Amino acid sequence: MAPDVQELRRLVTLLEQSGMGARADVAALIDASRPLLSGMPPRAPRGRARAKLGALFGLLMDAAALTAAMAAAMSMLLMAEADALPLVVLLAAAAWGLARSPETRALIAGSGFWLRYHLRWAWLWLAEAFSPAAQAKLDALLYGREVMWAWRSHRRTLPHRPTPPDVEAFLAATYGPQAQAQWRVLLAEPAWTLRGGSAPPHPSLRWSFLIPRFEALAAAGALWAPPAAPTVAAPPPLPPAIALPAEPPEWAQRRIDLRDLIKRKREEINTAHGWKLKTPAEIAQRDLHLATLRDELRAMEAELAAMTPRAEAA
Repeated sequence: MAPDVQELRRLVTLLEQSGMGARADVAALIDASRPLLSGMPPRAPRGRARAKLGALFGLLMDAAALTAAMAAAMSMLLMAEADALPLVVLLAAAAWGLARSPETRALIAGSGFWLRYHLRWAWLWLAEAFSPAAQAKLDALLYGREVMWAWRSHRRTLPHRPTPPDVEAFLAATYGPQAQAQWRVLLAEPAWTLRGGSAPPHPSLRWSFLIPRFEALAAAGALWAPPAAPTVAAPPPLPPAIALPAEPPEWAQRRIDLRDLIKRKREEINTAHGWKLKTPAEIAQRDLHLATLRDELRAMEAELAAMTPRAEAA
């Protein structure tokens, strides 16, 4: 017998001999210790009555659907002329069986999310020309897709089946600790549940789980945020007599041209990802072309970011 079990038996014996076993709380404690003293492992919680009733209802519905399907099939075999009612019953029973399958529910949910995601993409693509907010959302969506492409390339290099910690390690190595910290925040956010209330989302490697969170990382700026710099004293304010120089008139047109070029480069990157390639040489040429496009895109975004604060200050 293990030493901790012997110690528990000795304490229970002392409680019973001291007369404290007559108290309700002490008696409940002694009763809870009986399974451990007998060598039996503690039993898991039995669950709530609502969950048990739900499971029992599901079993009854499964039995009813199976019985109806068998009866409909037998009636269709025995009847000289096929009737529409047995066929409807058989199809309804088959539909119930598919709906009870977790794989089928996951497939339906994933298909619905895929359709809603691409409809939202099309809407933002149309609305970005009229709304800066839509343009910002479309940018986050496209950057989220780039993170997904990078994750899929990284996933193929793993020697084991990918797990949620692999996603966190990939974000930390590729985009920095700020992306890793924001990813943990996203995983800790509560999600709505069918039973009411909220609960943290269960980590998953499905596309429908990863892509909206990669998009949220881009929207929060966690993919480009620099490491936290040490706090320094604020510089003294400028004297009132010193005024900032006026913005050159050609900067406004240059910013417009840069935004148009950035948009075209992003569309060219998306088009290149859709090329149908077969040979390794074609794939290598496509990857080299994408690297060149991304370098040009980063240079134009840096130039635009450097010009924008001056325009606002002027």
